[in-house]
Amino acid sequence: MLRIQIYTRKDIYDLKIYSKVTLIVGLSGVQKTQMIKRIFENNPAVKKVISNLDYTPVFLTESTWHNAMESVDKKCVYFVDDEDFILEPEFIELYNKNKTSYFVYVNRIGAGVSYDIRDIYTLNNVNGHHSLQQKYTLDTRLNIRCKTFTEDEGSGLTWFKQLMPDCKSMHGVPNVSKFILDLPMGLEVNMVIDLFGMGYYASSIFECIALRNINVHFAEQYGSFEYLLLRTNLFRYVLSEDDILSSGSKEIACEKILDRLTKGKYYKYDKTSNLNFCYYKDCCAKSRKDKCDRGLSGDKIKAMLINTEFEYLLNLRLEHDNEPQTAGETKEEHIAKCQDN
Repeated sequence: MLRIQIYTRKDIYDLKIYSKVTLIVGLSGVQKTQMIKRIFENNPAVKKVISNLDYTPVFLTESTWHNAMESVDKKCVYFVDDEDFILEPEFIELYNKNKTSYFVYVNRIGAGVSYDIRDIYTLNNVNGHHSLQQKYTLDTRLNIRCKTFTEDEGSGLTWFKQLMPDCKSMHGVPNVSKFILDLPMGLEVNMVIDLFGMGYYASSIFECIALRNINVHFAEQYGSFEYLLLRTNLFRYVLSEDDILSSGSKEIACEKILDRLTKGKYYKYDKTSNLNFCYYKDCCAKSRKDKCDRGLSGDKIKAMLINTEFEYLLNLRLEHDNEPQTAGETKEEHIAKCQDN
């Protein structure tokens, strides 16, 4: 996390930046542009404090951004105030190549890059103390008695069906809004959506939720399926600042890390192919014989999630395990029936 604090005679601006791209949006007149001016003005009466002096604030304009971003190895905090050039292919290419800097977009939603819904902020003012406040408040209390939908349709869907055989796919974040519009009015549902890539679609999704009067419970801390795997007891991996800055998005960062950690291993992860059964079936004799370095004892799904930030997902599995079966119906037949419904 990088923190920038600006002290003037009347106001304090306090920016906490957690991701490669941060968006500050909201109505005019709340001093977003004034804050940018304070950061870059040469005024001895304005005190500026940055938590890491290795980073240099740089203000980008239409006439300066080409030269300013030529060196992709400099540690900078790039500020952009209501400019269209962030949508240009050349800018996006330089953004993706940059592995050391933070980007702060003010008054502009960037369509060219993927960003986390939790990195969209408004500027909140309390008695002259201006700080960032997340624009969207997510209800993350999953209801175990509600139907659960995931935007995943590949590996993620395969894994979630081990928890909930009747889990259905919304076929990607871009299709979530349309999926919501097709739901019955007033429905209550759980949704497992990649928060890392939800930012650009957030406005449309929440408009559709309001239009259909849907009560949506989102999966807490679910950045992406790859992030979930990294945080399970198989890896217990914590994303570093370098991880976050070195990729175009946190989702891509997680994919690269998983690829690196599993390359040449029995439990190789490949986003483009069917999910390796090592991620949902109990560890087998072959893995023990090969001295697998990621083996977990007992029920695989439970062993992966227990005592992690995603342990709450086991409650969904418990509810489905407790669903009544038809007389004479085997567990396998019951699961198959759920998948068909």
